[in-house]
Amino acid sequence: MLNIFQILIVGGAVYFAYSMLVMMKEIKELLAEQTEQNEQILELLEEQNSNKEQW
Repeated sequence: MLNIFQILIVGGAVYFAYSMLVMMKEIKELLAEQTEQNEQILELLEEQNSNKEQW
């Protein structure tokens, strides 16, 4: 039979693991969004560079 301290330790470990998984998912989504924004910036910079060459 588990005593109250063991239950608290296991519960804390489960909560910590779950919160880490949620945090990693959020970081992954933010990185994907940042990558998309970077690609858009690169496209705009390439477009501006080609416009300067036409002058």
